[in-house]
Amino acid sequence: MKEIRKKLSALLTDAGKSAEYAYSGGDCDITGITDDTRSVSEGCIFICVKGARFDGHTAAAEMLEKGAAAVVCDHDLGLGDRQIVVSDTRKFYGHLTAAWFDHPEKQLTLIGITGTNGKTTLATMVHDILSYTGEKTGLIGTTGALIGNEPVERDDSTPTTPKVYELYKIFRMMADQGCKYCVMEVSSFALEQNRIGPAVYECAVFTNLTRDHLDYHGTMENYYQAKKKLFTDHCKCAFINTEDSYGERLYNEISCPKYSYGLKGDTSIYASYIKYSGGVTKFWFCCPGKSFPFTLRMMGGYNILNATAAIAVCAQLKIPMEKITEAMGCFKGVRGRCEIIPTGKDFFIVCDYAHSPDALENMLPSIKENTEGRLICLFGCGGDRDRTKRPLMAKAAAQFADYLIVTSDNPRNEDPDAIIDEIMTGLEGSDVPCDRITDRKEAIFHAVRIARKGDVIVLAGKGHEDYQVLAGNVHIHFDEREICAQALDLLDKISMTVEEMAQACKGSCANIPDTSIKIAADRIKSDSRKILPGDVFVAYRGEKFDGHDYVKDCTDKGAVVNVTDHEIEGCPCIVTKDTVRAVLDIAGHFRRKFSPVLVGVTGSVGKTTTKEMVALALSSKYNTYKTPANRNNEIGMPFALLELTPAYEAAVIEMGMSHFGELERLSRSSNPDICIITNIGWSHAENLGSTQEGVLKAKLEVLLGAKPDAPLIVCGDDPHLAPLKNTITDRKVITCGIVDNNCDYFATDIETGEESTSFTVVKNGIRCERMTLPCIGSHHITDALIATAAAEAAGCDMAGIAEKLSGFGLDGLRQHKEYKKGQTVIIDCYNAAPDSMKAALNVLCDTKGARHIAVLGDMLELGDLSAKLHKEVGEYAAQKGIDLAVCYGDNAKHIAEGAKENGAEAYYSSDKAEVLDFLKASLRDNDAVLYKASRSMRMEDIIRDYYGE
Repeated sequence: MKEIRKKLSALLTDAGKSAEYAYSGGDCDITGITDDTRSVSEGCIFICVKGARFDGHTAAAEMLEKGAAAVVCDHDLGLGDRQIVVSDTRKFYGHLTAAWFDHPEKQLTLIGITGTNGKTTLATMVHDILSYTGEKTGLIGTTGALIGNEPVERDDSTPTTPKVYELYKIFRMMADQGCKYCVMEVSSFALEQNRIGPAVYECAVFTNLTRDHLDYHGTMENYYQAKKKLFTDHCKCAFINTEDSYGERLYNEISCPKYSYGLKGDTSIYASYIKYSGGVTKFWFCCPGKSFPFTLRMMGGYNILNATAAIAVCAQLKIPMEKITEAMGCFKGVRGRCEIIPTGKDFFIVCDYAHSPDALENMLPSIKENTEGRLICLFGCGGDRDRTKRPLMAKAAAQFADYLIVTSDNPRNEDPDAIIDEIMTGLEGSDVPCDRITDRKEAIFHAVRIARKGDVIVLAGKGHEDYQVLAGNVHIHFDEREICAQALDLLDKISMTVEEMAQACKGSCANIPDTSIKIAADRIKSDSRKILPGDVFVAYRGEKFDGHDYVKDCTDKGAVVNVTDHEIEGCPCIVTKDTVRAVLDIAGHFRRKFSPVLVGVTGSVGKTTTKEMVALALSSKYNTYKTPANRNNEIGMPFALLELTPAYEAAVIEMGMSHFGELERLSRSSNPDICIITNIGWSHAENLGSTQEGVLKAKLEVLLGAKPDAPLIVCGDDPHLAPLKNTITDRKVITCGIVDNNCDYFATDIETGEESTSFTVVKNGIRCERMTLPCIGSHHITDALIATAAAEAAGCDMAGIAEKLSGFGLDGLRQHKEYKKGQTVIIDCYNAAPDSMKAALNVLCDTKGARHIAVLGDMLELGDLSAKLHKEVGEYAAQKGIDLAVCYGDNAKHIAEGAKENGAEAYYSSDKAEVLDFLKASLRDNDAVLYKASRSMRMEDIIRDYYGE
């Protein structure tokens, strides 16, 4: 655009035709007009605008010093003949700007669209119809600005309607480039702030008014009055949706020529005989005395409303109805407005800008009508915006969707999780399944992963936006189309064909018409109750059940294939000799599709805690997966492997066993890059020759499926593991400990507080990093050393490892310390073995308390050595100086015997109620109390009953 210069007198004369002003200065050349202090230059006019955070009047004198020729203000600032005093600076700004650009608004036929929802779709429809006639048409709105079909660069700080200077600059460009029409969205902000200047619209449309922008307007009445200005001050002919309550009111309150429109037939213009089929809508456009058939390639009654208004506006502009019909039939929709994102799958994704309760209530029912499966709605709420609508959004979504995913939108300066907390209050009492995932990208990936045949995923809130707004108004690139493409690509990578699965487990296919079907790995399930259409069911045989009894039921539920050990008539099956081995083989095949640094963790006790620490340490460098819960056996571990994705750069897989050969199978399936054995105890010894040598032999099977160069990391203080440093010669063995200072990783300068432990790591004789763990117990130091060794072997830095481990936390059943009823309570009843019992007793005795009381239950799976090992725990407790041992369970009587024989007070009962009564009578304030037993003893029941929670 060429440079503009005008005389101040000419500008004031033009603007003064519509607004009064007071100016006593002389004439001069004007080089520009602005309300932005950063844009002031020599010879410009500075407009003093009063905003929410800044009042331009406070900078007026400074702007004159900066070179402004004059300032426009709404009261006398004492600036003499360099101030132009007006009643409303925003309004006068519009008149000055129109004069500056030689009134381009008068050279265009303007069409304005306002309302809470539907503006963008309707404006685009009108633009496309007018363009279809061959007339060059401009478009201004939320998705940007077009001259014809060419995008125009614009200031995005006001996304719907530009600021007044920007708006008239675009008007000027449109007029100069031959546009006859300009269709634009007119926001309530622009109307309230007089940002549209003196523009008059040939046609103006009111779509609806629902709760939105109350953070700015304060009340719905103020919001309505702002919208009303378009029809009282700037409109030649109005089209009002009177099926909206505010529209009905507006229709009765304005005096310009007007038409009502709707769908119900009691308006002057309406749509009738509406029929939906396959994403296409056919309807009749009806006006007084006439009706015309139309086809629209969009879904939803609200889009028929938009189409009805668009047709009416274009007819008012004298566009022939046959041209309107042709154009509407070619209309492809609007980016981010009920936009269908291609998936190439048997489910659909719809992207829509709906970010208000009413928008969801309008959109979701229409999509629901065309959904064969589930309607999955993913949504969030923007930060620094109307908070009252957040629970209303949840209620609206839950009313129509079958599955909800609540996530982040544009959090701006608010905590995303705090926003979600407020959204979730709207779901109280709702039984609609809901997942909460703060990261919107992760939420979209999750939606794609859980989608099944016939489902429709609605991504609500972002629409056309290709960015996300974070704190400090930082904009990051965020295009949901790109993210969906990534998620769909990932879905392909984590999928296997039926034939591929059959080959992996050396099975044969029976009753499967198409073995090329791809199935995501995490859709392989063994719980018949959780089978959904598109899943794979694995029929396991157990002592008390046989999964084969449920194969037909799972097939009826939609399972595409079942893994079985024999063919079942009428059911699609991969038939294999052993379904347990089959899933291990399938999981092993799947694991080899990716290349994370995979750490395999085994040992008699401490596997889970070590797993957690190793995962935490690895997360200092890698996106790390870890075995969930206790999926560490032949049934559970393969399902952990099936959750791997290319996004995971590291994985920590826990491996348990109870018989010879099991760990070898787990290792061959998981193929570890690093192996860990925490210790050698007595767990499962009855199946392993009832010796610790047998346990060691079984644990060393972890190496049989490991990479040839996989290092073995062990506890160097364990008498059965320390010798491996010399006896294993085909791979590196790394020892970790706190007793033997010859260990590769050794802890020294140990300091124990009430709830934390600090120590210095000595690596190969060299003092390295000081670490602090937020828990006590010497065994946790060894676990941390093992985690450090594993993470360093994977390429992590020790300083980063130390930082991560400082945030380690024990879960509720693993040496979790709480303060209840005046007592320090140590809850450690996730599992128990002799070594872990002794470690827990060490923690108890290191805990401050008037008395130290151990409530101990049975340790299971110890075989013929059970009595001896239980008695040794009692002896150890007495040697540590505990004040009282309370023993529960058939085997725990031996703990009581060992404690009594060594001088400690002990109580025993195999009846849970009796133990509870004894505790109620015996425990006192300031006691330190340990609760520990094997998981099946359900020691937590005693805790719950005693402490009342």
